[in-house]
Amino acid sequence: IMFRDVFANELETSMGSMGFLRTRSVDSMIDEIKYINRTHEVKVINYVDDLFGIKKSRLLEFCERFKKEIPSHIGFSVQTHFNYMDEEAIFALRDARCVRVQAAVESGSQRVLDLYKRPFKLEKLRDRLKIMSKAAFPLGTWTQNLIGAPLETVEEMKATLAINAENMIE
Repeated sequence: IMFRDVFANELETSMGSMGFLRTRSVDSMIDEIKYINRTHEVKVINYVDDLFGIKKSRLLEFCERFKKEIPSHIGFSVQTHFNYMDEEAIFALRDARCVRVQAAVESGSQRVLDLYKRPFKLEKLRDRLKIMSKAAFPLGTWTQNLIGAPLETVEEMKATLAINAENMIE
């Protein structure tokens, strides 16, 4: 129920209109990585799941177990959402051999974010990007951006490029 409540709030809808959000257990994820390592030559596991960090305690448990139980030649990358990333989560990922984080900036304009009905503020995006830049993931922080959307001005497109450029690692 908690996941459904969090997800419903993110989508600005009622819990009753939602299906069920199911996440894999950390045990299942770790067991699968161990199996893949026994059967294949793997170096990086890529999680393409924008809800990867929806439950912070699960993310922190995964990071701790990955660090302890998975051979050191294996890393991982995640796709996630800025709303689920705070400084503790970001550095836990980095310390657990996360090599890249991918998240959606979408726009450097609060007006455009509001048009897209994104439930976060531009300042929060800037803050999270700075923390991710500071964490210095080996393959960086990748962002997803929407440029040239209907009703977007040239200045707003430039603002999207600028928010990304502000946080590039030197």
